[in-house]
Amino acid sequence: MLRISIIEDSAESVRLALEGSLVGPWVDEVRKQSETALADSKAVTLDLEKVRFVDASGTALLRELASRKVQQMNCSAFLSQQLKEATI
Repeated sequence: MLRISIIEDSAESVRLALEGSLVGPWVDEVRKQSETALADSKAVTLDLEKVRFVDASGTALLRELASRKVQQMNCSAFLSQQLKEATI
């Protein structure tokens, strides 16, 4: 399960706080919310402080969004390593 909270939503940016596990259908939900903000030309930031687990599809999504200039903040050392290893 993943909780997605909108922490900030202005004309220029949106910040989403994720809490729980970024897996399965939750990956699609994060993609949908990020895509909506990007389509509105907003800067998107994902607060990953309370993310406890990310599966392969979640890792792929985070890497894809990062390539589209979506910022990631409060990323744990474990998740940072997982994202780095996904490039190997």
